[in-house]
Amino acid sequence: MIAQLSGSHDIVPAAPRYALDACALAHGVIGGPVLLLSAKPAWEHALRLEIGDQLFTVDDPDRPVAQAWAGAVWLEPQRRLWREDLNEFARLLPQGGLLSIVLSLPVALVHQSPRAGALGVQPAGLWRLRSALITRGFRVERSFGFQTIWSSVVRWIALRLRSRRPDWSDRLQFAVRRSFATRHYLLPFAAIGLIEARAGMRP
Repeated sequence: MIAQLSGSHDIVPAAPRYALDACALAHGVIGGPVLLLSAKPAWEHALRLEIGDQLFTVDDPDRPVAQAWAGAVWLEPQRRLWREDLNEFARLLPQGGLLSIVLSLPVALVHQSPRAGALGVQPAGLWRLRSALITRGFRVERSFGFQTIWSSVVRWIALRLRSRRPDWSDRLQFAVRRSFATRHYLLPFAAIGLIEARAGMRP
């Protein structure tokens, strides 16, 4: 298990890793099949290393068909198909089923190259997704953002200071930890988002 976790850390940068770890914690205790839809192979691989025996795609022949879906994980919704995918989640998940969504946000464009067509990197993508969740009967319970723009700026400064003032650099590196994560309406100022919603909780 230790080797598996260290392997996932090697594959995925810190921000999505925190989001995937939260997904693994939330769905690892559910005790039933978890529906997985992924457009991000590295993220999917890292998540499967942690809770792979519970993750199944819709057409996976190994899925225990006698059991209803206990929850779902959606990695990197895509602009072209996200509405159809969300409709599928709404249809398949039972009332109260947890849907965890991990997606790149606009700040990710500064750090990496998100998959072409990622919904969350659009300025209005996050707002559209949240509105559509509510329209389809989901209740958004929690939302988190990782690697905020403020933490990125401070970390950049700390790295530039390391050669001349390592003492200041260390202090800044320590201080930046508190601003690495954010919640709720500050999500657009982070690189990676995690949204947790319950199915069938609205009339």
